[in-house]
Amino acid sequence: MSTAALAWHDIGACVVPTQPGKRPFGEWKAYQARRPTREQVAAWFRNGAQGLGLICGAVSGGLEMVELEGRAVEAGAVERLGALADATGCGKLWERVTSGYAERTPSGGLHYIYRLEGEAVPGNAKLARRPATEAELAANPADRIKVLAETRGKGGFVVVAPSGGHTHPSGGPWAVTSGGPETIATLTPDERETFLGLFRTLDEMPRQPAEPPRQRTASAGRPGDDYAERTEWAEILEPHGWTYVGTHGGAEHWRRPGKSEGTSATVGYGGSDLLYVFTTSSGDFEADRSYSKFAAYAALNHGGDYQAAARALGAEGYGTPSTSTRATPSGHANANAPEGEGRSNRSYRITWASEIEPEPVVWAWEDAGHGRLPAGSLSTAAGREGTGKSSFGIWMAARITTGTLPGAFYGQPRPVLYVAIEDSWKHTLVPRLIAAGADLSRVGRFDVVVDEGEEVTLSLPVDNAILEAAIRDAGVVLVVIDPLMSVISDRVDTHRERDVRTALDPLAKLADRTACVILGIAHFSKGGGTDAASLITGSGAFKNVPRTIFGFAKDEADESGGRVMTQVKNSLGREELPSLRYTIESAACQDL
Repeated sequence: MSTAALAWHDIGACVVPTQPGKRPFGEWKAYQARRPTREQVAAWFRNGAQGLGLICGAVSGGLEMVELEGRAVEAGAVERLGALADATGCGKLWERVTSGYAERTPSGGLHYIYRLEGEAVPGNAKLARRPATEAELAANPADRIKVLAETRGKGGFVVVAPSGGHTHPSGGPWAVTSGGPETIATLTPDERETFLGLFRTLDEMPRQPAEPPRQRTASAGRPGDDYAERTEWAEILEPHGWTYVGTHGGAEHWRRPGKSEGTSATVGYGGSDLLYVFTTSSGDFEADRSYSKFAAYAALNHGGDYQAAARALGAEGYGTPSTSTRATPSGHANANAPEGEGRSNRSYRITWASEIEPEPVVWAWEDAGHGRLPAGSLSTAAGREGTGKSSFGIWMAARITTGTLPGAFYGQPRPVLYVAIEDSWKHTLVPRLIAAGADLSRVGRFDVVVDEGEEVTLSLPVDNAILEAAIRDAGVVLVVIDPLMSVISDRVDTHRERDVRTALDPLAKLADRTACVILGIAHFSKGGGTDAASLITGSGAFKNVPRTIFGFAKDEADESGGRVMTQVKNSLGREELPSLRYTIESAACQDL
C-alpha cells in the first residue's frame, strides 16, 4: 500500500488515505487545492491505512478517471467498446488508455485513469445510464436510473489499488489489471472527447427530442414534420461537414466536422430516428441531447430558432397551413377606425384544439415518484425570515449543476442563472454554493448591462427579452430570483393584481417557451392565517400566477432547529404531497 501511494505521489498525483465505505479521510477537501508532502503520504500509509485514494483534476496534474460500472462490464460493454473503437478508427487510442492504467473494482467495475493536457479537467460527469429493471425497482423503487459509466474529474475522489479491507463494504480489493502509475496515458482535449464518446454510446436512456414540447407535433401538415418525412439524415448533416462512420449496435454513427476518428453522435438508437449527440465540441448541438430532424435543421441553419426554421421550410414548400389568420384588407384589425383612434396592426389567429398535441408534464424535480417542480414553470419558494427559502434556492442550484436532482435533468448537469439582490456573491452566495456542492462553473450571476457598460438589476417585465436570450444562449434550465419582489419594475404597483400580472404573466410564458424553471424567492407578510400562499407579500398575483408554491417554516416543536417545507400549490401534479423536514447545516470557511 505504501509503495503504491508513493508511486502515485511521485508522478504528481494528490494522494490521500480512505475511511471505511470508500470515503476519503477527515479534512480531505483541503487537498483539493494542494498536495500533501511525500513525508505526509509516507506517514499515513506507514501507520496501516487500508485504502488509497486520489483527488482528480488540476491538483493531480490533470488526472481524470472513467469508471465502467460492474453492471456494464457484466453486460459485455468492454468488448462492445473495443469493437466500436476499431470500427471508428480510434482503436490505438483505446489501447493506449486502457493499457496505460486499468484496475478492477470489488464490485466488478473497471477504472481507466489518464491525464488531460491543454485544458482544465471538468467536474464529474455521467456518461451513460439506463432505466432500472423491474427486479431492481422491486428492490429499491426510488432508484429508477442506473449509471453505466461516469467520470471523476475536478475535485473528484477515486479509490485505487491495492485498497482493500474495510474500504469497500464487501471487503474485496481493487486490483490493477493493466499498467501502473508511471504508464498512464496523456490525452489531448480532442483525444479525451473521442475516448469519452465511446462510453457515451452505452447510454440506454429513452431518447427525447431537444425542442420545446410545443414544437413536437404529430401533424404531417406542419413544415417541420413534412420536412422530416421527406428528408434523410445524410441530407441534413453532410452539408455541414458531418461524416457517416458506419452502423454499429443497431445505430448509425456520425463524426463531427474537424475530427478524423471516433464517433460524435448516433442516429436511430432504439428505432427512435433521433440524433443523439455525445460531443461537446460540435458548436451547433448540445452534448447529451437528442434532436429530431426538424430540431437538427433548426440548430444547424437557424441557431436553434424553431420559428425561423419553420418559416424557412414553409417558404420552401414544406407543410400546409394549420392555423387560420384573418385581418381587414389593410392588415389592421380595425382599419376603418378614425386616424389616431385605436388603429393597430393587430389581427387574430385561431388554432383548433385538434391540431395541438397534448404533452406530459416534464418534472425538473421528482420526489419518491411524485412531481414537485415542473420544468417550464414559474414557481415560488415563500416563508418568513430564517426558514431556509434562500437556502432552498442554493440547494436546487447545486443539484441542477451536478445532475443530482431526481427528475428530468438527473445525470445531466445543466447551467443555472442566479439573480441575487440582497446577498453578497463573494461573502455569502459563493461560499453557500460551495458548501452545497454546486458546480460553480455552471452557476452564472445574471446582471443587465446598460449602454455605458454599467451592470444594473434585472427589471421585469422590461428585461424579459434579455433574460430569455440569456436562458437560450447558455442552455439554462433554472433561474433563481432572490427575492422576486425586488425585480418587479418600479412602474408596477406590487399590491395591485392587475399591475403585478403585467410582470408575472409574461415571465410565466417565458418559462414555458424555454422549458426553464424560474424560481422566485418570496417573503411572508406579518399577518396571520392558515393558508401559506395568502401570506405572500404583495398582491394575489404572487400566489395565482406561479404553477408551484413551496412554503417554508420553522418547526417550533423541534429543539434541534428542524424546519418543514410544504407543497402549498402544485397545479400540474398532486396537490397534497408529503411535507419534507430539513435542517440547515453550517460550514466553516476553512472547510470550503
